[in-house]
Amino acid sequence: MKNKEFERWVQAAGIRAVKTVAQAAVAGIGTAAMGQVDWVYVVSASILAA
Repeated sequence: MKNKEFERWVQAAGIRAVKTVAQAAVAGIGTAAMGQVDWVYVVSASILAA
């Protein structure tokens, strides 16, 4: 029983992490909309957000 609950928690945490990374990436790309996108910044900020 406990193992099943832990698996559900891990899956939910993984989904939240992916959504957070995606939101940070969109924000980083959006701030550079007028110029060239700094992909190193976008990737590092997205990883740090998770």
